[in-house]
Amino acid sequence: MSKIDRHALFYKLTEIGVSQKMLNTLKKLYEGSTSRVWGQEGLSGKFETGAGVKQGCLLSPLLFSLFINDLEEYLDGGISVGGICIKLLAYADDIVLLAPDRVSMRRMIANLETYCERWNLQVNLQKSEIMIFRRGGRISRHDAWRYNNEPIKVVGSYKYLGVNLSSQLSLSRHFKEKASAAKISLNVFNGLLAQNNIQFKQKLDVFEAVSRSIICYGAQVWGGRMVDVVEKVQRLFLKKVFNLPLWAPDYCLFLETGVSPLLVHTLKLHLKYVHRCLSLPDHRYPCILMKKVIEKKIFIYNDWLELQTVFGIPASSIPSCNVLAVVNRVKEGLSESFGRRRMRSQRCSIYPELANFTDYIHHQGDFTLVKWFLKARTELIRLNKYSFSQAVKICSLCNMKEEEDVPHFIARCPILSEIRRRQLNNSILTTQELRSRLNGQDWEAVGRYCKEAWQYRYSLVQEYNF
Repeated sequence: MSKIDRHALFYKLTEIGVSQKMLNTLKKLYEGSTSRVWGQEGLSGKFETGAGVKQGCLLSPLLFSLFINDLEEYLDGGISVGGICIKLLAYADDIVLLAPDRVSMRRMIANLETYCERWNLQVNLQKSEIMIFRRGGRISRHDAWRYNNEPIKVVGSYKYLGVNLSSQLSLSRHFKEKASAAKISLNVFNGLLAQNNIQFKQKLDVFEAVSRSIICYGAQVWGGRMVDVVEKVQRLFLKKVFNLPLWAPDYCLFLETGVSPLLVHTLKLHLKYVHRCLSLPDHRYPCILMKKVIEKKIFIYNDWLELQTVFGIPASSIPSCNVLAVVNRVKEGLSESFGRRRMRSQRCSIYPELANFTDYIHHQGDFTLVKWFLKARTELIRLNKYSFSQAVKICSLCNMKEEEDVPHFIARCPILSEIRRRQLNNSILTTQELRSRLNGQDWEAVGRYCKEAWQYRYSLVQEYNF
């Protein structure tokens, strides 16, 4: 809906009992009001505004709500939920009409026409659309609506309050849009992620404030399940921060950084929202809908059943659960799952044998060493064994005819013995010494060795085309 008629506004305020003193104050506030428009050529001159409420004024949302508060009385139809008839959803100037069938919707639109004509309101048809919730199939030729003889577009998905919902109640388009926006935000501060004088904690704070807030929008509704499109954004962030290949296993990312999948964050938001809805008075729509969902065991209740299957959390306990206890159980379950995947890894030869060690992640010195040590522990250094594009997996530098993996690169390759002696105090490391180093013993020295040795290896490979 667009600009309201100020005379009609003041009349309605009088009818609902606003005092004359307050009314006079409001009239003074709007007397001689002017606006300016900012465009490509700068700021326009002042011009008088005789309709609408002041943009940006704290009173404006309240005044608009009071003005259209009687709209529901004009409307027929609506849908019945828990014995309550819900005719519309209203947030500021966004109005959603709800009807169970075509006839009811046409009658509601006719009622809306009458209401707007009486109170000199206009509906913006460019932003008005009809969405029919259905299981599938094509739109019927009877599914056509008009407002003041102008057609209203019928769509398969609609964005309301920032959430894109399809006619099949799917959020897939919403997730894709938010993921795209979150990835763009990552690119915006890509330079910050690459700086080695900024530590991981600070980079993570920026990610959570910017990208996570974008991708997790609306998680209060859908956050009870793990959504891979959402999780990929955080995994991409971690790979960018530590300069890891795109195929880096997610269990390596989470076990090494101590960061949890976004499910832990979204689940906390979701459970708090569920409890908040159920704590509202019985006549409030969120409370009515949440109780009906639980009663019918539909929609988000299916997500709770998945939590029950995977983490052993009874779905029936969610409405009254201890939020922190459930979130911690999920966090522990995910960590256990990553640990099992690490132990079953066939890609790595030594990582499954290592102990958990995350202290180095919070190192306050050169972040380059942190990145190299993480790559060493998780066997994500770009070596021949881990290259998907090379048929040859043996070491490019020496003649030992061993696979060029992390144990060979750090502990045994004779071409790198001098660097090893200088950085690690030994020309060759035993398997036990290597394991101790990768478990945290003088980890900075391991980082320095990997950085220098790989740069030397790279220069030889480039020069002699190994």
